[in-house]
Amino acid sequence: MEARGDAAFGDIRIVMNGVAAPLEGEPASSEARQWIGFSPGVPLVLCPARLEPEKGHDVLLEALAVLRRETVDFQAVFMGGGSLHQTLERRIAVLGLGECVRLVGYQSRPDVWMRASDMVVLPSAEEPFGLVLPEAMSRGLPVVAAAAGGPLEIVTPGSGVLFRPGDAADLASRLRELIGSAPLRNRLGSGAAARWESHFNLERMAGEVASVYVEAGVRG
Repeated sequence: MEARGDAAFGDIRIVMNGVAAPLEGEPASSEARQWIGFSPGVPLVLCPARLEPEKGHDVLLEALAVLRRETVDFQAVFMGGGSLHQTLERRIAVLGLGECVRLVGYQSRPDVWMRASDMVVLPSAEEPFGLVLPEAMSRGLPVVAAAAGGPLEIVTPGSGVLFRPGDAADLASRLRELIGSAPLRNRLGSGAAARWESHFNLERMAGEVASVYVEAGVRG
């Protein structure tokens, strides 16, 4: 905005998007797993994103295929509808991932799927913000995202991990570490919840927006 001459830098205010706190009635992890039909014990990787080319599901599948060849024990869920459903189904079959990767389409209760999961992955190479990241963080889930766009401002070393955009091998490395270490997942999950509270809480966003209006009114 400053480079275009729209406004002087001193007049620009940045307010991060906020998401509401989880509802009190959301199920515990074990209960959520029963609801969606997954057994406890095996780490569950959730990718909540529309099945469209820009979301990077192909990179995530390549990374999961690497882990599968290494006999890493995991389950993965792609949640969301889109034009690539059949294409991704075929790719899952070709990569031999049919027993550990499931496409579940649109879900009216995404909170249940998040509660059942051990981590959330957003593999998009370009993401303006990535609202699902703070939504997952508000539930104490570690997040994994490409180091580009919005995730660069959302994810910190203490709340999740970033991987090189489009690099399936790097993503596989990050996932391998998380899947193999419950203490690491717990530590990053706690950090994720704290970062949501301090930076992406809906009440904080509303307060900052109100402050901008007050400031603009005073200046006007």
